[in-house]
Amino acid sequence: GGMIGIAGFFMVYKSVYSIFYPPQLKALDYGIALTLLTGLINYFMARRLIRIGTALSSSGMVADGTHLLTDTWSSLALVAGLFLIHLTGWVLLDTLLTAGLGVLIIWTGFKLIREAWFNLMDKTDPMQMERLLEAINRARIPEWIDLHHCRIQKHGAVLHLDAHVTLPWYINLKEVHRHTADLQQRISQHYTQEIECNIHADPCIPQSCKICSVSNCSYRLHAMEQQVNWTVDNIWPDTKHRIYER
Repeated sequence: GGMIGIAGFFMVYKSVYSIFYPPQLKALDYGIALTLLTGLINYFMARRLIRIGTALSSSGMVADGTHLLTDTWSSLALVAGLFLIHLTGWVLLDTLLTAGLGVLIIWTGFKLIREAWFNLMDKTDPMQMERLLEAINRARIPEWIDLHHCRIQKHGAVLHLDAHVTLPWYINLKEVHRHTADLQQRISQHYTQEIECNIHADPCIPQSCKICSVSNCSYRLHAMEQQVNWTVDNIWPDTKHRIYER
């Protein structure tokens, strides 16, 4: 990411320099053909690296593919600039295209650095959280009363999940294990990559009755008022959900 960003800065610098010191261009037809060929080769290699890297959750492979992809965009911009210059004779077009592409490459490098920083600092990835919620909401059953303290981090090619699930307080340990194992299995089935799940079971409390949809509970103290809709914003706090008195 850093190298891509530096390359982008140099492209912007070179474009500004070219405004004051226009380059002398020769053999434009050969330059267009050669640049187009190398751009196509870089494109197919980049797409393959990104596809395999994404499937393996390899940030390094994705970064290498992105680097080649930026080379492809550079080649296309160069071809477009050379072709337009060949037609119009306006050398400034190449400078403008180079500057615009340089800004785009800087932004691409920034996104790669940000992703690497998140992985290094064990930051939760919002996109991974949305994918996780999709799996959990699809498999949700009444006994899973609440979900909170949810974290998902990427450690290399492996995802690591920490979550607290609230279950009825009166079920035995065997049932608790069955529910947590079922939740873990449903989550794992939603991912093609390896995911480690650390699911902690919490007993429900009296305040949980108002968000609990278990129909045959003999210990209910309050009528159910509303089931909590689990979202990225409300499953990360380390507190059980509840409906407060107004």
